[in-house]
Amino acid sequence: MLLYKEKNDDDSYLFFVQKNIETICIPSSITRINKFAFENCSKLRYLEFSKGIQLKFIDNYVFNKLKLEQILAPLLLLELIKYSIDVTSITKVGILDENHINIETFLTNAFHNLEEISLPYANEVSV
Repeated sequence: MLLYKEKNDDDSYLFFVQKNIETICIPSSITRINKFAFENCSKLRYLEFSKGIQLKFIDNYVFNKLKLEQILAPLLLLELIKYSIDVTSITKVGILDENHINIETFLTNAFHNLEEISLPYANEVSV
């Protein structure tokens, strides 16, 4: 994968130069994802946000054309992006939060084809 990262003031931006990638892990140092970050990444199936990521900004429609199958991210981020991606193709979700996680509303509002949820860092889980 060829990643272009640009530092401007206090924010790190990212976009992908190589478009035929299937897997992306976004480093925790990234604070902004601009609208063309995943432009023409039609083969992308797995998207992971590193533990501890501190995103400040995600542009509208940045995930619009993706057909992801798996995503690993903090719960709040999953809640935000589920409205901006086609979740029908997602079968596996990982939630990175460490504290108590209530996944009931998460499960009932989206991700209808979900087959697997992983909670690798959760201290407590409720449904």
